[in-house]
Amino acid sequence: MQQIISLLKRNSETLVDRLVLQVVESVPRYEAVDRQELRESTSATLSALLQTLECGSTQAIIDRLSEISNRRANEQFSICDFLCALHACFPVFRAFLREADPTDSPARTQAFEQFESRLHDISSMAAEVYAATSQRQLASKNRALHRMVRDLHERDSHLQREVSDKQAALHKATEFNQRVIETMPSGVAVIAADLKVQLFSSRLERLTGLATEDVLGKDVFEAFGAIEGLEGPLREAIERVRRVGAYPLHKLVLTMPNGHQKTLLIRGERLFDDEGEPEGTVMIVDDVTERELLVDSFSRYVSRELLNRVLAQGTAPRLEGESRTCSVLFADIRSYTTMSEGKPPEVVHECLNTYLRVMVETITAAGGVIDKFVGDKVMAVFGQEDLKVGAEGALRAAQGAHECIAEFRELREQDDLVPIALGIGVNTGSMLVGNVGSEQRMDFTVIGDAVNVADRLQSHAAAGQTLCGAATRSLVGSGFAFDAGRDLALKGRQEPALAFLLRGCP
Repeated sequence: MQQIISLLKRNSETLVDRLVLQVVESVPRYEAVDRQELRESTSATLSALLQTLECGSTQAIIDRLSEISNRRANEQFSICDFLCALHACFPVFRAFLREADPTDSPARTQAFEQFESRLHDISSMAAEVYAATSQRQLASKNRALHRMVRDLHERDSHLQREVSDKQAALHKATEFNQRVIETMPSGVAVIAADLKVQLFSSRLERLTGLATEDVLGKDVFEAFGAIEGLEGPLREAIERVRRVGAYPLHKLVLTMPNGHQKTLLIRGERLFDDEGEPEGTVMIVDDVTERELLVDSFSRYVSRELLNRVLAQGTAPRLEGESRTCSVLFADIRSYTTMSEGKPPEVVHECLNTYLRVMVETITAAGGVIDKFVGDKVMAVFGQEDLKVGAEGALRAAQGAHECIAEFRELREQDDLVPIALGIGVNTGSMLVGNVGSEQRMDFTVIGDAVNVADRLQSHAAAGQTLCGAATRSLVGSGFAFDAGRDLALKGRQEPALAFLLRGCP
């Protein structure tokens, strides 16, 4: 057991990152918790757990569980949310310990079984602590309710005189609530018991592209029918609110009427009338499309570990990066300045856009990511996960670009326009992937000697040629043919670079 405790202590930061992400992904209700606060709370709980395991006393973990219970109960978390978050941590511990110590010795197995047994004991304690906290809060609310009822009876004699004032205040409150709803970042819709749409906020109108006048008063499934993928979850949400009073936070990927996909967080709550009877369903919708796009785009460049840390900490990107081994491609039009001389800007613009479109399509099809355009020069990165696949993708992109530009060149010659051709350089090596610039203006890119060599190889490549470095040549399979390597003196470098000419280009 002591070995497990020591292992968890040494890797507590990494473990906290994994626990935070697992809790947020497993229990959508925790999406609403401030990420930094959740991380600090998780770190403190882990410390209390390790202290309990080490000394045998449960006081530290009980105190910590009591503090968390009070906080989450005040935030209206259910005991189910709390326990689901706790149990979501078990597989993280299990996977982490197996990764850190994959041996299968009897002593290790016994220690792991003891550790899991203690976790289950602590889980039972947590359930009791949270239940006791909820009961105390419920008792407090009941006492407050009884005091309220007593006060209402005492004020009964004054109600008749105050009716008109209260009605006026209620009208103002209704108008105020409507204004508040209209300024909320979340979209809000109210669906009556007969499934007619009673309220449709302007935020939801902007989010879905549906006009309020086309939605209000209509059957909800008819009104929202143009949103692809919504009907099933919406039926489930309304039915669940009717049965249990709430529909927990769900993440949905839906296609809007304009054809654009959006990632939405949707939850539902029961609406009561003035007599406290269920009157309908309130749907709250948040757009998290930009966050999902950020995760998808950022994960193309950096490791999952770095991405997990950024998301767990909830902080803005900084001027930092990580060392990766990738393949880089540079492509440039030969004699571009001469070709542009004397031509109208519109002609040059059309030619450049056609060339760049060809490069984007070819590079993307080969698994690359466009890093930047610098005039007529294109820079792309390949193989952030698999070096061989990345190197082969870069060379396939180079061959495809030469082929497409050759076809484009024939069309230009037929139209009596100056033909164009490319010189391409490819190199593989270690480079820093991250943000450069300043806090006010950042550029996500790759930098390093391997990148500079790729650019220099491109400058040596003649029209229609692709030159690649020795590392790229050694990674690719037999599907590519090369001329014998030759040493090239590259500008700005003291040591020559061994370069190989890719054969098979037009």
